[in-house]
Amino acid sequence: MGKYRVLLTSDIHCTDLEDWYGIRDEDRMERWLADVLAEHARHPFDLILIPGDISLDFHADLTPFDKGISTGYLFMKMYASRLPAGVPVLVIPGNHDVFPEEIWQKKIAGNPRQCHTVLGDHTFIMLDNFRGPEDPTYDPREEYTQSDVEYIRTVMEQYPKNYVWLAAHYFAPELESKEFQALVAGDQRIKGLFMGHTHEHQLIPLGKEWGNKIIAQTGNYSFTMSGAASGGFWGFRDLVIDDTKAVSSYIMVDSDVILDEGPTHFDRWVNEIAEYRL
Repeated sequence: MGKYRVLLTSDIHCTDLEDWYGIRDEDRMERWLADVLAEHARHPFDLILIPGDISLDFHADLTPFDKGISTGYLFMKMYASRLPAGVPVLVIPGNHDVFPEEIWQKKIAGNPRQCHTVLGDHTFIMLDNFRGPEDPTYDPREEYTQSDVEYIRTVMEQYPKNYVWLAAHYFAPELESKEFQALVAGDQRIKGLFMGHTHEHQLIPLGKEWGNKIIAQTGNYSFTMSGAASGGFWGFRDLVIDDTKAVSSYIMVDSDVILDEGPTHFDRWVNEIAEYRL
């Protein structure tokens, strides 16, 4: 069953919406938590990574943030706090979580906007790629910032023998620096990249110029972009690590929702599998 299992779950978007696919928001959050706990019971997680968009706090049409209410704060207090005891949880901001560093660390997530953790001989680096204006009146959905190469190198130097996994709310290869591309392509300790933001679950091969590395998308538990035909409804991604390889799968959860065509059931589904040699 693997030496370690890591959960990557993003774009949960706790909001004040009354209804999403026929499900009240509180019920959707409870479903997310129940699905994570069910997967933990199936095969326990050793680490949980949440790469962004825990809320829609900075989307003026969908949240009461201007009234002093943060659904990101509520998500962490009411739902993330009930994740499996003893399992470390790291949460980085997405483009809808534009809190200043001090607020993010002390009042929302409990960790810096950019952070890392170690699991055995594996280092997980969580990158903040939406380091734009920290202004609650500003909607920064298009303000992508390049991956922090200096931070990556600094962390990697601390653990020179570890394998490295990079996660961000979003990676935009066409907007990235040549330095980041060269690092990803040239350093064989970097095994894979994970991102949310797109609300999709597919694997994105980066090609030769990126060392044939893969971006594995982490799906969503909110508004799905992949479409029911592709099996891309609510879910998350795992990474199971053994001594000689790691395997990442997208897990679509069992769910009953209401789509435009009416009540719809999705069976649990595992696909979009990536294998990494160690």
